[in-house]
Amino acid sequence: MRYALLTLFCAPFFSATAQSVDPVIVIPHIADGGFWKTTFKFVNLGTQKAHMQMQFLGNSGETWSVPIAASADFAAGNYAFLAFDIGPGQTVTMVTAGTASDTSTGWAVAAQPNSPVSLVAGTTIFTQHVPNGQDQEASIPMADAITGDFALIFDNTAYSTGIAIGNRESVSVTLTAHIRDRLGKEIDTQLFSLPPNGHVAFALPSVWNSTAGIAGSIVFSAAGLTFGSFGLRFNGNAFTTILSVPLGQ
Repeated sequence: MRYALLTLFCAPFFSATAQSVDPVIVIPHIADGGFWKTTFKFVNLGTQKAHMQMQFLGNSGETWSVPIAASADFAAGNYAFLAFDIGPGQTVTMVTAGTASDTSTGWAVAAQPNSPVSLVAGTTIFTQHVPNGQDQEASIPMADAITGDFALIFDNTAYSTGIAIGNRESVSVTLTAHIRDRLGKEIDTQLFSLPPNGHVAFALPSVWNSTAGIAGSIVFSAAGLTFGSFGLRFNGNAFTTILSVPLGQ
């Protein structure tokens, strides 16, 4: 299906050690091509110039060269790494080209080296072009990665919920997903692995049958490891953001 959730959801970044040294913005998912494009908006909220280093990576943790459209802030080209400055109060916009016939996915981080505090905030916007219809969009805030357990609310009743998870560790990890129905009863447990700095994304009812046709929540046991994650709930072509919730923080 051209507009199926799986075409959007299917990205690593600097090691977890880097986060403790320099502020890092996490972008848990990027989709480009196949009627999708992703927009990144950064704003410098500080009083000093911020130097950004943005890295794109693919689902297995490999370097990913992303096509970026020409804009007032960036020249058109394929980029795996970008370094750019943002002045105090300045807003910078970057948009993937979205011209490929097939959808490519990955994720990214944007580090602020040699900065004692985070000066930059941002938003990631996913756009799905609908031929002969209204384009659809949803956005997520750029934020620090989640360390430790986290939860996601899902709704697969009249909808379909997808999730993206990026492994911010430099080693392979295994997560345990505790799936609960709307009354809080645990109805299933799933184990899945991610490669070093790797990424997974999927429509929940297509992969975990226990979530099909119901609403509920999933608690991911992360054993103190660090991830980026969020969800999208689809209603046909329309979709909206579901943010993952850190537990115990």
